[in-house]
Amino acid sequence: MMVRNSGGTVSNRLPVVDWMRTPEVLAVLDALEAIGAEARFVGGAVRDLAMGRMRPDADIDIATTAEPEDVTNALKAAGLSAVPTGLDHGTITAVSGGRGFEITTLRRDVSTDGRRATVAFTTDWREDAARRDFTVNAMSLTRDGGLYDYFDGMRDAQAGRIRFVGDPDRRIAEDVLRVFRFFRFQAVMGREDPSADALKACRLARDRLSILSAERVWTELRKLLTAEDPDSVIQLMRDAECLDHWLPEAVHPPLFKTSAIGVCYPIQRLALVAGIAVSGNSGAAETIATRLKLSNSDRNRLVCFVDPPIKPGQEKLPRTQGLYALGAAFAREVAALGVAVDPRAWEPVLVDAQRWGDPVFPIAGADVVAAGLTPGPEIGRILNEVQSWWLVRDGVPDRTACLEQLAKLLSK
Repeated sequence: MMVRNSGGTVSNRLPVVDWMRTPEVLAVLDALEAIGAEARFVGGAVRDLAMGRMRPDADIDIATTAEPEDVTNALKAAGLSAVPTGLDHGTITAVSGGRGFEITTLRRDVSTDGRRATVAFTTDWREDAARRDFTVNAMSLTRDGGLYDYFDGMRDAQAGRIRFVGDPDRRIAEDVLRVFRFFRFQAVMGREDPSADALKACRLARDRLSILSAERVWTELRKLLTAEDPDSVIQLMRDAECLDHWLPEAVHPPLFKTSAIGVCYPIQRLALVAGIAVSGNSGAAETIATRLKLSNSDRNRLVCFVDPPIKPGQEKLPRTQGLYALGAAFAREVAALGVAVDPRAWEPVLVDAQRWGDPVFPIAGADVVAAGLTPGPEIGRILNEVQSWWLVRDGVPDRTACLEQLAKLLSK
């Protein structure tokens, strides 16, 4: 039987905004409340609302006093789908109106090992809030805008203050990933300097960061690197020796500010932080990609940012071949990174990248065959010759001109 627990008194009132009252959200809340359970919004959507941010695309997470089996039954009784996405930790994903909403039963930690926790379910909202990482993440919100804020999270959110719930050492001992989460939140929303106690706790945990999975570490680092200006936080991480295991290349102060490129591409900034941007050191890029278990796409991007096919001082053909291989958008990212490192050398490359219009080579192998060449390896060679002729002219010649050039080559 589910016990309804008020979980204390309302600390504040927030406006009831659009995402709180959509039909699909209300259907989930109604299903849980129909069995006598209490349900509240938690997580980033609540944090953003407390800070006055209105995000129509916010992920909506819900906490409840109902246990997973009861959540599943309640959703099905209401005609909604229930997906068991994290049963060990009490999480069911409700599918309502084509959208997914994570619903997690209130929990308390039974034991932790620094990577994962064994939990028991509870109906005590404050107990659940007390196990969360930061005060800004420990708030919960009712459907009518009642904010339960047991640890002054709203005040911290509005001040841009990242503060652990309770003792920083204890929070980090429960899950050492919280070191990276602390720096990530500091970079993304921190406006006050972090407390000395928090930094000390992070530094003391530095030797345990190696037990984390690369995937979890990179998830946090990627988000950190999308902050508007992460440089000061990266320096804090260096000073606390919290990058020594996962990104030792970043131990020394960087030669360039990541904010110099003026955009928030995490792989681009990773190359800068590691001090290998446009250095030609593709081996270092491969080492970092392997250590962080980057996806193939991210690995390839990192290698291109480190050893790109476009470089200062190139002749026309290799430059246009590089632009064609990268595509205009990516070529501009590469060139902008080069400008951040060496403006004088890379400005002409950036100008060329900005002018490049992504032309489409207008002929193919079939045209070579149609022109009379027997299918075989020679087709590729001839086609490459025509493409080189086309590229050195900035991809301007049209199909007719390319076919005429093909005919000239075949007549020799």
